[in-house]
Amino acid sequence: MERLDHLFFHPERLERIARMESEHFWFVGRRSILQRWLRRIVLPAEDLILDAGCGTGWTVRWLADQGFHVMGVDLLPDGMRDLKARAPSLALVQGDARRLPLRAGSVSVVLLLDVLEHLEDHEALWEARRVLKSGGWVLLSVPAFPWLWSARDREAGHRRRYTPAMLRNRLREAGFRIVDMRFYMFLLFPMILASRWVGRYRPGFQRFEERPSLWLNRLLLQVIRLEVALGRWIRWPWGSTLLVLARKEPL
Repeated sequence: MERLDHLFFHPERLERIARMESEHFWFVGRRSILQRWLRRIVLPAEDLILDAGCGTGWTVRWLADQGFHVMGVDLLPDGMRDLKARAPSLALVQGDARRLPLRAGSVSVVLLLDVLEHLEDHEALWEARRVLKSGGWVLLSVPAFPWLWSARDREAGHRRRYTPAMLRNRLREAGFRIVDMRFYMFLLFPMILASRWVGRYRPGFQRFEERPSLWLNRLLLQVIRLEVALGRWIRWPWGSTLLVLARKEPL
């Protein structure tokens, strides 16, 4: 599952996509891992979390509801205006993840959730480093394995998919130390492979990952919850997504 950036140009669709983020098995599972990492960090209440490339703003709302001090930044003005109209209390700023409208050393955590594959990733990582405090954290997700490239990547505006080695190198070059890197979507990986293979001949088939029926979404959600729970003790050897928790290191 990847961000549906090609739809964000249509503000009237944002609420539908936000509902999907709240219920879809892929988003729910990823959110559980992110929540675990945020608890591990133990942030003071006044410390700022920045969601760079916040899209629909659902994650910003989710974090704010948990009492975090959070700000969302996204490049697309129509989407940001629509989101601000629906949730005026949220801290939302239009901006580019490669040129964040924040002063250096002002943020404790930067989220880059399905962002790096859309742009010059080294620029976004160096900019995250700039705005982070000393010892600050970055939490990110990217699509895994270049050989999984499909029409869905092209439609979503992806430039690349990542191997663990690629991501390690990018983070090390930007001055980050990886604390945790893990694959996500291991148990459902056969379904992803089947979807990509069938999608070569029937392009519309891959969309069932984005819009599964209610009963199928509930079933897949149970599988993902099992994967996330077991992931406390098992390091999954592969998956369709890579998740990383990394820390800003002195250069």
